[in-house]
Amino acid sequence: MKWKCANPDHKPYFASVYARTKLGSKCPECSGNIKSPQSYKKEVVSKFPTIELLSDYKKSNMRISCRCKLCGYEWQPFPFNLLRGKGCPKCKNELTNCNTSSHLPKKKI
Repeated sequence: MKWKCANPDHKPYFASVYARTKLGSKCPECSGNIKSPQSYKKEVVSKFPTIELLSDYKKSNMRISCRCKLCGYEWQPFPFNLLRGKGCPKCKNELTNCNTSSHLPKKKI
């Protein structure tokens, strides 16, 4: 059966009446089982502010295009690998390479 979430931003989803009534299943987006393109982008921006998404998130197993705002490197990771990773694979957003912190003056200790 097709169900509609109370959140207008979420897509309709399929679930059996049994799953909804007896098992208490809910909207996959509300329960965190499926990410919307907006929620995925928000998560990437909060974790990696130096990474720009060049394509929209569709599914976790469909590659997306990204660009590092600091070094300009472009790559196509799987969405779940991007969030589990360390950012830009070229500069790895390390302090010694192209991270926003590397452009700050260093303190002498």
